[in-house]
Amino acid sequence: MDKKVLVAYFSRTGEQYSVGNIKEGNTAIIAKIIANKTNGDLFEIKVKNDNYPKGYFDV
Repeated sequence: MDKKVLVAYFSRTGEQYSVGNIKEGNTAIIAKIIANKTNGDLFEIKVKNDNYPKGYFDV
């Protein structure tokens, strides 16, 4: 039976605790690895508006 895999993820970028600003979050990196290993489709969940806090400790 053929199964389809969807890897949906939310990954934070920008200011990160102790490493500075990043362009790709850890969750995004792992999601891409999982999608690659499972031949799955990748779907990034994004915030609807710009009200999401940008600072690490603000989240």
